[in-house]
Amino acid sequence: MTIPDTEKENVQNLKQYLEIAAKGFGHNVNINVVGGAVTKEWPRKDIDLTLSILDLKNKLKGNALDKAEYSFLEMEKIVREVIESKSGYRIIETIKPYLDHEYEDPEIVAHNGSIVVSPRTGTPIEIINTL
Repeated sequence: MTIPDTEKENVQNLKQYLEIAAKGFGHNVNINVVGGAVTKEWPRKDIDLTLSILDLKNKLKGNALDKAEYSFLEMEKIVREVIESKSGYRIIETIKPYLDHEYEDPEIVAHNGSIVVSPRTGTPIEIINTL
């Protein structure tokens, strides 16, 4: 399976923009494409990227939800910086971290948060907060 050139370019550009913006906030990030990137047919609903802010790991305090919320806020600042830099991407959806409602335990987080951005042309890209 070959990823279309437009999609490769969008992912590579976004990754580069995110790394530059993160450095501007004093962060180092690890960004990976995940999911069915190789096996699913095109077109797709979205492309998934995980973003981990490496230098936050030792700064995160509190329960799992507190950590996810703090990490998400930092990721959101980075993504908004990319959007405001006239990169050509725009935010189309934001999902904040939330608990697994079956347990209502702040140590059991159902979702660490994500932001879906859309390039000028091509498939939307979901940036998933990872700790």
